Amino acid sequence: MTLWVYELRLFLRQRIAVLSLLLMALLSIASVWAGLAEVARQHAAIQGVQPLQAEDETAISRWVSVDGDAGNAAYYTFHATWDAPSTLAFAALGQRDVAPYVLRVRALGLEGQLQESDNYNAELALPGRFDWAFVLTFLAPLLLIALLHDLRSGEREAGRAPMLHALVQSPARLWARRTALRVGMLYMALVLPFIGGALLSGSTAIGALASLGIAAAYLLFWTLICLLVGRAARASVTHAATLAATWLLLTLILPAIALVVVNGAIPVQQGVELTLAQRENVHAGWDRPKVETMQAFFREHPEWRGTAPIAGGFAWKWYY
Repeated sequence: MTLWVYELRLFLRQRIAVLSLLLMALLSIASVWAGLAEVARQHAAIQGVQPLQAEDETAISRWVSVDGDAGNAAYYTFHATWDAPSTLAFAALGQRDVAPYVLRVRALGLEGQLQESDNYNAELALPGRFDWAFVLTFLAPLLLIALLHDLRSGEREAGRAPMLHALVQSPARLWARRTALRVGMLYMALVLPFIGGALLSGSTAIGALASLGIAAAYLLFWTLICLLVGRAARASVTHAATLAATWLLLTLILPAIALVVVNGAIPVQQGVELTLAQRENVHAGWDRPKVETMQAFFREHPEWRGTAPIAGGFAWKWYY
């Protein structure tokens, strides 16, 4: 235990170490706070739409009861749908900043309504939300590199490496202790704000522990990379440049290439194309025989085959 205390004192005397830990803690706190604020705003929006939906349904019901045409109720009634954020959404908001989480839809033009979204600046939305997952994925490895790139080379350049190896019984334990201390301190600075956010949001213990485990595994992955690069007897600045290039390759370049490859191999129709196809099909349906339309429907929903056949001109059943 005494050796750990001495290592901690030595570690905290380094300005880059203290600055890295403070920056990690501030970034983690800011990301958790921003995530909790966004989740609270979305919950408020979902709560606000429900009484308005009830008023709208009451008005439609009153009008249809006088009009007497039940088809108008389905035609003019909008239905409120929403996707409430999970208890861990504050840590990883995903695409909730560009994909609508509240939609009011009706039977007419459903496909187009599903593809609608609020206007946003595509360039500003490209990096994604600043949340805890962003800090973990992109920023934590950089701070870890700052702490570990000169772990051995710094001592070698200062001329202390031979003396350290002569004073300790096991040099391997010395470097393992220093590595574990740096990684552990950075990990605590990263996850303590997350734990506070998880408690405030009412997250389940299993979900929170899974997130903590993923964060630990991710930092361990970058720790192994830093140690692998640090084994080379090169200058600290060379290690830093190599690790920075590795970070750029693994976090930005390779994911971008993978996205291009996946999109090329599995093309997905755009929302505009789906909306146009649906609209053309609906417009063509006016000139298509009603029997043909109903037979296509019955193939998908055979439970409705026993309903009365359509007679005459317009019929709500055929239209829908």
